[in-house]
Amino acid sequence: MLCRLKHALLTDNVNLKYQPVYSTFSQKIVGFEALLRWHDPHLGRICPEKLVKLASSNGLMDTVSVYVIKKAIAQMADVMKHHHLFLSLNVDPGDLIADSFKKILLLELARHQLSPSSVLLEITEVPCHQPDALTSNAMLLAQRGFKIALDDFGKGCSDFDRLLALPVSDVKIDRALTHALFTRDASQQQVLGMCSRLYQLPYRLIFEGVETEEQFAFLSAHFPHALAQGWYFSKAVSIEDVHRLMFRQICMES
Repeated sequence: MLCRLKHALLTDNVNLKYQPVYSTFSQKIVGFEALLRWHDPHLGRICPEKLVKLASSNGLMDTVSVYVIKKAIAQMADVMKHHHLFLSLNVDPGDLIADSFKKILLLELARHQLSPSSVLLEITEVPCHQPDALTSNAMLLAQRGFKIALDDFGKGCSDFDRLLALPVSDVKIDRALTHALFTRDASQQQVLGMCSRLYQLPYRLIFEGVETEEQFAFLSAHFPHALAQGWYFSKAVSIEDVHRLMFRQICMES
């Protein structure tokens, strides 16, 4: 499988899909998250978690990260500029620590005439053995104008201490917490209290896993300046469908 992944990366046969991110206030698309998708002719569909684990355990994560940066920015540049959207990219701590990552990211943005402020870097939940280097490099990226999000908050080792240690502009609420807001038991008030506390701090909340109209209505009422994504709006789509979604949004505004 590792050999097939290397070949797929070299021949540009790993795809990207884009999940729209909506404003709870305007109910319009404000950005897209780039997501890896790999369908091997012989092995079939490989789940993204397995792909990332395979790449990470075999020293291939840098290659995957560069591949995603170049492909996502190239595909999304025109629609980002035309519609003033942000592009969300998943990165692990190793990416932020590596100087080569920052150089390639800035080079690709310059190539396509995009501002760092149009990119949201989502830090994924994996252990980091160089926390000081992670924090300092994240600070440098934030000073450049990049937005930085803590991904999957409420899952794994996420906590307020880690949040406050990083120059985070956005907090992505894990889908499990989003769903817990609608359990109608003791955990509901606990989760609502935690999200409300974050909302009152200088962070933008992004709720993942929104699946029903009821959920979106609740978020709009309680967190009107938050963002949301999930299957209620749309699954992750191809770049062609990104353009169709934006054309449909323009038509609805007319």
